[in-house]
Amino acid sequence: MAAQTGVIETGTCLQDTSIICLANAAWDATSRVNCHHIMARLAPANRVLFVETIGGRRPGLTSARDYGKVARRLRRFAGGARQVSPNLHVLSPLALPGFAGALTARLNAALLRVQIEAAARRLFAATVSRLVWVFTPVFGRLAWQLPSSLLVYQCIDEHSAYPGAPTHSVAELEQALMRRADIVITSSNTLYEDRRRLHPQVVCLPNVADAPHFSRALRPETQVPDEISRLPKPIAGFIGNVSSFKVDFGLLAGLARRNPEWTFVLIGEVGIGEAQTDLAQLRALPNIILTGPRPYAELPAYLKGFDVCLIPFQLNALTRGVFPMKFFEYFASGKPVVATPLPTLQDYAAHCRLTAGVEDFSAALRQAASEDVTAAKVAARVQLALDHSWDERMVQLSRVICPVLRQKLTAVGRTLP
Repeated sequence: MAAQTGVIETGTCLQDTSIICLANAAWDATSRVNCHHIMARLAPANRVLFVETIGGRRPGLTSARDYGKVARRLRRFAGGARQVSPNLHVLSPLALPGFAGALTARLNAALLRVQIEAAARRLFAATVSRLVWVFTPVFGRLAWQLPSSLLVYQCIDEHSAYPGAPTHSVAELEQALMRRADIVITSSNTLYEDRRRLHPQVVCLPNVADAPHFSRALRPETQVPDEISRLPKPIAGFIGNVSSFKVDFGLLAGLARRNPEWTFVLIGEVGIGEAQTDLAQLRALPNIILTGPRPYAELPAYLKGFDVCLIPFQLNALTRGVFPMKFFEYFASGKPVVATPLPTLQDYAAHCRLTAGVEDFSAALRQAASEDVTAAKVAARVQLALDHSWDERMVQLSRVICPVLRQKLTAVGRTLP
């Protein structure tokens, strides 16, 4: 396997395979998550149809952003599946709102299947195997109706805990999906413990990072953007979705008031996964800077300008199972990390500072900025990120999937080359 690409290694079963990815994000989302990283790395040796999410909230157009998303979806649907790399096409499907209702769910499954199968017929030549890889239970009823050699469900969140989601319906969809999936992969130990009782093939592969990309923050030639370099230091920074159900706005506001000499920078789109996000208490404080999203390619340069990286998450039913992808991305930049004590981060407590409350978090910030910047500690964080990078993860995914896929194909008289 090429050292920098993270592509599936030669000789595995994941080659010359047709893959339908039922994603939990849009392809061009500013945050790059599992479905983006995995499919981009599978595409060079396979043929991938990336089906963008149809959303998980109850129906309703409540903001200009909602209307904009509908308009973009209509434009993209009219253009059909678009090619984003030689073997990777993206489909923006149309679906009826209100997926939780039984009738609407059946109609959506039929409507989506027609769209996906039409695209697959155009894009996929004959291959020995076809995988359906699902990242959200919203696609559950569709997933098990699509013809496949193998059905993989990658559980990356507690989907039923998202605000606005019909909790009971989403939980039922997920359980039905798990009953039909051949393999279930979880992104944290917490999600694994909750689901291993429901399926015989549950594997825990916690989130990893694109370590070579984010380690660019350590290069001398990487220039900190002007909008960061001109800010008063020290700088505590966060990169990710700025949503109130996940990020603890009260904690951030308290930290900014308690530490007026610090600048708190939040980089990312606002309100992903929720209808409304009230930023009033953050915008009222002059030392909190909300930049909005920045291109993925530029994020290492922004990280270079931070003194400490933050994961100021709420502690709730959703974040209980979250293993933040930004954790190892931060580590790859060499920066110290202060985070709220998420259950999923406890195994790494020796490498970061886990704390709660304004006073304790403030003390941890100051300690991290003064004590966690030695060459040895920076090197240790970078190495930990390299040990949890996509190169090794793609090998592990192949080792999980290949035995089950071979067994399934053998049962129907087919073999892999």
